[in-house]
Amino acid sequence: MNVEAFQEAVVASGLIDPQRARKLWTQADASTAEALADWLAAHGHLTRFQADNLLRGKVGKFFVADYEIRDFLGRGGMGNVFLAVDHRIGEVRALKILPADLRSKDRSVRRFEREMAVSRRLSHPGLTQAYEAGVAEGVPFLAMEYVPGDTLYRRIRRGSLATVSQAACWIAQVADAL
Repeated sequence: MNVEAFQEAVVASGLIDPQRARKLWTQADASTAEALADWLAAHGHLTRFQADNLLRGKVGKFFVADYEIRDFLGRGGMGNVFLAVDHRIGEVRALKILPADLRSKDRSVRRFEREMAVSRRLSHPGLTQAYEAGVAEGVPFLAMEYVPGDTLYRRIRRGSLATVSQAACWIAQVADAL
């Protein structure tokens, strides 16, 4: 991708308005799309996730309803989870989205809708709070509390296992939440 194509992708994405973008292009003085992406990410105008996706030609994937997708957090059986900002209130959320390949499968859509309905009714200190569930432009989503930190799955994969007493504490917390 050349610089001009990347600039067009940035503006088309809606992440930076055209007037502001023109000023940024001058400030960045980048000779390659990659250099411009790096500059925009380093100066906080895009996240690294956004810059990398734009370089790959993914333009229309950064907004769902009132949420701006900032980063990828993880993948589960029923959805992909992203770090997002709710532009109505400026708060960070975890945004679970049903992947495009599952949206055409009635069974998957029904399972995701059940998960959305159940999540909104649950309230427990051991569970993330669900704030909003809906469908925006054909994309089912669930906006949840974002809890920073590492996942148990990643810790196990890294080999940084807990002590037996810590593992027992975690199991007790999960059991209590269930």
